[in-house]
Amino acid sequence: MSLEATKGRILSNNNFLIACHYNPDADTIGAALALYQGLRQLQKTCAVLSKDGIPKDCNFLPFINVAVDFSGLDMLPFTPEHLIIVDCNSPKRVSQERNHQERLSLLPTIVIDHHEINGSYGDIQWIEPDTASTTMLVNRLLKALNVEINKDIALCLYAGLCIDTGNFRHDNTTSEALRVAAELVKVGISPTRVYRALFESWSSEKFRLFKETLQGLEERDGIAIMTVTREMLARHGCSDEDAGNFVDFPKRSVYIKVSVMLREVSEGKYRISMRSKGDVNVAQLAVLYGGGGHKNAAGCTIEGEPLIIKKELFSRLSEAISQAG
Repeated sequence: MSLEATKGRILSNNNFLIACHYNPDADTIGAALALYQGLRQLQKTCAVLSKDGIPKDCNFLPFINVAVDFSGLDMLPFTPEHLIIVDCNSPKRVSQERNHQERLSLLPTIVIDHHEINGSYGDIQWIEPDTASTTMLVNRLLKALNVEINKDIALCLYAGLCIDTGNFRHDNTTSEALRVAAELVKVGISPTRVYRALFESWSSEKFRLFKETLQGLEERDGIAIMTVTREMLARHGCSDEDAGNFVDFPKRSVYIKVSVMLREVSEGKYRISMRSKGDVNVAQLAVLYGGGGHKNAAGCTIEGEPLIIKKELFSRLSEAISQAG
């Protein structure tokens, strides 16, 4: 399935629900909001679903007030007839709650994603793992639909591209990514404003949490593992999303090949974020635990004791580094 199939389904139908993944970032939010605006230009009826709301670093984006959580679905002024999932590939990534998954699975579904996956969910799957961000796919789709890429849409698209390329520092920064970025900047957005909102908008509470997290960093054989507990979040007045990008910092050292963040979700349950350099494939490890992602950026959820989890991660990631050579 491809761009043409996605375009055809949108043009031949009217009522859409656009869903982001849980624990959202600027790519899934930006893709959803840009697509929302584009469908509205086409006189389609649509809504944006984000189970966990809008992350703080995305508050600068336009139309964030249209996003609803699952409690807001019953108050929509229309009944969604089609589901479009952006930046993930199944209802399980939209919500971890079974009743939410069952509700979404009743709708014919289009999947628009750029992650490496195993699975075939969706009536239409448009998945391109080699594309830097989902907003790049949405940009291509909106152009195919003859939607005007105005400043508000461009801002949403650029935000997703910026976050998923690490402000154009990661290996996925291709010539196409830079070309699209240039086109969006030409519309009138400010790259500096986007960068500062996404990467330089920490609160004092988040900065204190970061300092404590670094103090507990464990490092071995080119692997760095950090842990954020619920108690740490509560003590510093932070939320889970505040620790989201801490994982990017250890690999700034030339010595660190893989950086890992454990975030305590509930007692004995941890959300794992992994970042790697070069040919070290962390997506393969994430898949073993029911997660996924890209070669150099992936995640999953693991249940168990943190000491045992970290011991296993050190072992498996050491193997991955050896295999990469």
